[in-house]
Amino acid sequence: MKTVKLLSLFSGIGAFEKALRNTSIDFDVINYCEIDKYASYAYSILHDISEQLNLCDVSKINPDTLKEFDLLTHGSPCQSFSLAGKGEGGDEGSGTKSSLMWYTVDIIKKKLPKYIIWENVKAVTCKRHRHNFLKYIDTLNKLGYNNYFKILNSKDYGAPQSRERVFVISIRKDIDTCLFKFPKPIDSLTSINSILDEDIDKKYYCINKYTRDFINKVDRKAADNKEPNKYGLLRVGEIKNPNALDMNNRVFSTASTCPTILTGSHSVPKIMEYKLRRLTPCECWKATGFTQEDYWNVRNALELRFYNGKDKSDSKMYKMAGNSIVVNVLEHILKELFKN
Repeated sequence: MKTVKLLSLFSGIGAFEKALRNTSIDFDVINYCEIDKYASYAYSILHDISEQLNLCDVSKINPDTLKEFDLLTHGSPCQSFSLAGKGEGGDEGSGTKSSLMWYTVDIIKKKLPKYIIWENVKAVTCKRHRHNFLKYIDTLNKLGYNNYFKILNSKDYGAPQSRERVFVISIRKDIDTCLFKFPKPIDSLTSINSILDEDIDKKYYCINKYTRDFINKVDRKAADNKEPNKYGLLRVGEIKNPNALDMNNRVFSTASTCPTILTGSHSVPKIMEYKLRRLTPCECWKATGFTQEDYWNVRNALELRFYNGKDKSDSKMYKMAGNSIVVNVLEHILKELFKN
């Protein structure tokens, strides 16, 4: 197979690139595009790619100046589609973060790459936002692409995280063999236990009057005889903190997968060991398909460049994990896409 020329938009820390490397698909990044300076530097460190290749702002890209490429990947911003966001939507020209997806379409119109992969929250397919989803599919169809789409949950592909996302695979009609099928789910469930660190810093433990009440009242063995729900989750109970959102009060068994990791450190999933604690940033990275080595390479580099070597990067590391696509799912998709 020839080297795949990749244009990576809304790159984050490069989940597509990690998945391509893990599946031994030879690729070459012509450019990446990431506006967040911390994520851009993390991407550069992880993939040994110069930040000079970063196009930074997708709205300022001139497609005519781009080199030719085979594969375009874009996990465009989901905030305006997400149930956790304001629901502003992504109408073209509206100025919302999610409307940035249409700059990708402008690039596609000019360059017509062989393959396109788009990832977003499943809420983009709901009644309120479906018109944008259908417009994207219809536009690419008129541009000469066959489009395959499906909502996949990362816990079905070996990840210890339940994260549902919609994936759209677009293949140019002149090269499409019509054999692409989304990967079948794996039968086994990967639990939180598989990613837990040892020697946890005390700052990750949840200690306040609400958590103390929870620990005193919870039946620690109650979840042992239960089966995880359809999302692979096994809830131990809920903290009765009236000042927190319901989702931030939920506590999960380490025998289950963890719920979707979000960008804020306040919303990091809570687990029940012998004490109650949040997942660490490193554990969140591992739940997203990156390695402990990846995590420490990036963390150490960030602290040296932005914090004079001081330990101040927790929030950035949480945010990067929460923004990332789960690598495990991408590996299975890419294997199917390029197996022929």
